[in-house]
Amino acid sequence: MACESSDSDLEGLPPLFNDEVPKLSMVPRPKTLERRDGWSVVEEETADGGALRWMVSDAALSLDQTRVQLTAPDLKGERHFCRDSLRAASHQVMVLALGLALDSTSECLRHSLCVLGGGGMALPMVLVTQVQSVWVHVVELHDVVIDFAVRYFGASHERLLVEQGDAISIVQGPTRPWLPKSLAGLVVDIDFLRGTAPPEFLSLDFWKALWATMKPDAIVAVNTIGAEAADVQALAQLARMAVTVETFGATAIGALVLEPGPGDRRVWTALIPRPSVLLLAPPLLLSKIAGAARNPEGFERQLPSWVGRVAADVLRAMAQGKLQASWLEPTAELSKITRLHRCRIESRVE
Repeated sequence: MACESSDSDLEGLPPLFNDEVPKLSMVPRPKTLERRDGWSVVEEETADGGALRWMVSDAALSLDQTRVQLTAPDLKGERHFCRDSLRAASHQVMVLALGLALDSTSECLRHSLCVLGGGGMALPMVLVTQVQSVWVHVVELHDVVIDFAVRYFGASHERLLVEQGDAISIVQGPTRPWLPKSLAGLVVDIDFLRGTAPPEFLSLDFWKALWATMKPDAIVAVNTIGAEAADVQALAQLARMAVTVETFGATAIGALVLEPGPGDRRVWTALIPRPSVLLLAPPLLLSKIAGAARNPEGFERQLPSWVGRVAADVLRAMAQGKLQASWLEPTAELSKITRLHRCRIESRVE
């Protein structure tokens, strides 16, 4: 509706144009380097001239993709991947665990590790770079992921052995790429407690086959990000049930979960899920991690020097109470494990 005294109404409004030049944001936006078969490689430049690079799947349930850091260009204009740090808290926790496992068998001239689910290979590449005696077997289902990891994430090393295929078939198969009872550590970096992986991961047969590949003092680290506490407890119980004298000797298996503690005030959502890592190993080995919060300096002195550098953020978070380690007692009911397995099968049928 028109107003007769409109001139007076406009006096209080700011001018449409002025002499000031608007300041444009100089923050670079992420850009897609390549996209193929439902997978994309994304890069974002950082203020120091470096970059962060990550891989994204169309089927991803969250925004928690692991970033790999690149340095600023050197005198030749070339960037280099940072192999002395890991940005993902889950990977830093896994480094803590694997570092202790490797240190407990330090007399070995060759250590074999396995990572199920390679992605951009950030964790495997740090391991082969930092530990000269380590050989890492990586099992990755998608050939496009392996191709992207090599071309965009520098995943190439003489001690990095990548196997393209189904992790379940390879672990349970007769011709594994590694010898029985040879692995000092194994990482399951597959988001399978949120419904994206086959139900066979929650079977006794799979876990029995897995333990048969491990040394008696080995450690297994499972990425349980975003999982319900009851599901993590049930998984720990299942893994323990699979341990027999035939598969893992007479060594008892403990279960420890590392997750945000009372000092962490962040709000977790479906897009930014709560981090969690389940560790399965002899209790004596896990007790060192469980006691880290009480004596962080003493715990760090037990670690190889490279672990302290790579996992610096997690060590600091444990000292500040932002990350806590909790023992999981073997109290989960078998019915809960059976229900988890059945739900995964039903979801695949639908």
